[in-house]
Amino acid sequence: MDIFEEVKSRLDIADVAEHYGIELNKQNKCCCPFHTEKTASFQVYPKSQSFYCFGCGVGGDVISLTEKLLKLSPIKAAERLNSDFNLGLNMKPHKPTPQERIDKIRLDRKKMLVSSWAEWKDEALNTMIFYEKLYRKIKIYFEPKSIDEEPHPLFVKSCQKSEYLSFLIDEVLTADETERERTWQELYKNNGDEYLHGLCY
Repeated sequence: MDIFEEVKSRLDIADVAEHYGIELNKQNKCCCPFHTEKTASFQVYPKSQSFYCFGCGVGGDVISLTEKLLKLSPIKAAERLNSDFNLGLNMKPHKPTPQERIDKIRLDRKKMLVSSWAEWKDEALNTMIFYEKLYRKIKIYFEPKSIDEEPHPLFVKSCQKSEYLSFLIDEVLTADETERERTWQELYKNNGDEYLHGLCY
């Protein structure tokens, strides 16, 4: 729970409003403190711990109420509530320990690797789809016209390459995550883009 949620969970908005000079009636209504009016249009809702003015449209929670009443920033409003209502919360920023800093560096590196891996896979998939279509066209163009005709080397190569590319594409799109990662790890071990380049040319 962050500090704002902690402050809000410990306070009642009606008590805070009255502490800062807002006089609520039995229906938790009063004239709005944010604009001039004669009829009460400012309403506090204890059940949702919120407020709203039907006259000027201002609304929010106990933090924003304090913020607007005392003209403070959100964090200063939270600090003021903590002080005025003796909540005893530690408002000082947490200073990470050496181990926490190391853990954060490791987590950031992991996120970066995951992001790079995902980008590489997307790019590789698009490349394979392109070449799989290309090899299919080559296969059709160089397909032997009869059983006796010797297959053209490009026809043989296109058959081999398009079949394997189709397998890889299907693996990415339909295989479960374990199988998919195993296939891509094998590609990655074989120098990733260089291996894919050799596959397509």
